[in-house]
Amino acid sequence: MPLPSALTLSERLRYRSLWKNLRGEFKGELARLEEGLRQAAQGASAPLPDAALQLLEAGGKRVRPLLAWLSAAAVGGRPALANPVALAAELTHAATLLHDDVLDDAAQRRGVPAARILHGNRISILAGDFLLTRALESVLPTRSEEILRSYTACLRQMVEGEVIQQNERFKADVTESAYRDIIARKTAALFAWAAKAGALTGGADAAMAQALERFGLGMGSAFQILDDLLDWVGEGTLVGKAVRSDLKEGKPSLAVIYGCEESPDVRSWFETHLRPDAPAPAEEEISRLAGQLSACGALARVRKALEEETARAVSALDALADTPQRARLARFAGLLLARET
Repeated sequence: MPLPSALTLSERLRYRSLWKNLRGEFKGELARLEEGLRQAAQGASAPLPDAALQLLEAGGKRVRPLLAWLSAAAVGGRPALANPVALAAELTHAATLLHDDVLDDAAQRRGVPAARILHGNRISILAGDFLLTRALESVLPTRSEEILRSYTACLRQMVEGEVIQQNERFKADVTESAYRDIIARKTAALFAWAAKAGALTGGADAAMAQALERFGLGMGSAFQILDDLLDWVGEGTLVGKAVRSDLKEGKPSLAVIYGCEESPDVRSWFETHLRPDAPAPAEEEISRLAGQLSACGALARVRKALEEETARAVSALDALADTPQRARLARFAGLLLARET
C-alpha cells in the first residue's frame, strides 16, 4: 500500500475496510480487552480511576494487543492465550501516554483534553504509575519467567529511551544512529515484547520467539518513523495530536536529520530556531519549512527508510512455517505502514 500522503479516496476506503476486517477477526478478544482495561483502572483512590479511564476509553487502534494475538496464532496457538500479554501491553502503552503528555506539556490526546489538563500533572503521572502496576499484575497469570523477565527489561528500555530523547531535544546535530536508538527503546521495545510474549503464550520455541521479537522490533521502529512522518504530512484530527508538535517540543526525527543533511538552508533554520529559549515559530513559517523538507528530498528519504524498516521486519517471519497465520501477520505490517492515524 502507498504511504498516507499518496492515498487516494478509494485506497483510504480499502484501507479502512481491511483494518475493520482485521479487528473483526478478533472481536471477542477486543471486547474482553476493553473490559479488562476498565477493570484495571479501578481500585485506586480518586481521582486516579477517572484520569486513567478517560484515556483508556478515548479509543485507540489497540495495535500492540493485536500484535500479541497475531503472534500467538502465527506459531500455532490460540489468540486468546495471549490475552494477559495483550492487556499488559495496552496498559503499558496508556501509562507511557499519560507520562509523555506531562513531559511534553500536551493539551490533547486522541482528540480530547489530555488527563493532565483535566486532573493536573501530578495525578496524570500517578495514574500512569498505577496502570504500570496493573500491567505487571496482568502478566503474572502467564506463569512464565521469560515473559516476566522480558517485560521488566522492556520497561527499562522504555525509560532509558525517554531519558536519551530528553537529552537530545533541541539539537540540530542529532545523528540517525542516536534517533534509531531512541525509537528502538522508547517505542519498538514494547512492540517487540508484545510479539515475543504473545508467541510464547502460543507455544513458540526459542527460535520462533526470537523471530517474532525481531519482527516486533522492526514494526515498532517503522510505526514510530511513520508517526514522525505524519507530524509533517498528516492532519491533526487524524493523527490524534497537534501536527508538527514534535518540532515544537524539540524532539529528534528523521525529517529533521535528513533535512539538515540535504539542505544548508534547512540546517540554518534549525540551528536558529531549534532552541528551548527560541520563540515558537508561526504556523506559516513551519509550513514553509515542511515545503523545504519535501523539496530537498528529506521526506522522500523518510518514506524510503520506513519501507526498508518494514521489509526487514517482515523478513524476520521467514523463520516461521509458511501458514495463513504467518501471512496474516505480514498483512498486518502492511496495514500499519498504510495507516492514516
